[in-house]
Amino acid sequence: MAQKKGNEKVPNPPHCDKYEPILFEVPNFEDPEGFVDDIPDEVLLADLFESKPKESDGYNNVIVVDGCPQVGPERLSKLQNVINKIFGKYGKIVNEYYPTTENGLTTGY
Repeated sequence: MAQKKGNEKVPNPPHCDKYEPILFEVPNFEDPEGFVDDIPDEVLLADLFESKPKESDGYNNVIVVDGCPQVGPERLSKLQNVINKIFGKYGKIVNEYYPTTENGLTTGY
């Protein structure tokens, strides 16, 4: 939909012919000519810069491995070493999680 500029007349719907057209005044947010903003972006956007997302925050960087062997705590370190060796050559592994059952076995995914 097009935006109205200045004091343009907006026609009323056809069933409202007895009413006067409605006037909209659009505010002007432009800076005056020669205006120099002396406040740096770090001050204006400090709260946004603090919460700036990092590359590792997204779900597009998550790998779920399904079909892993179900191992107990005594063999978990060996499974972790194998998985790190396979996926470590493609990039830095930031976080690992191996879900386990009540018995201490890995769930296989």
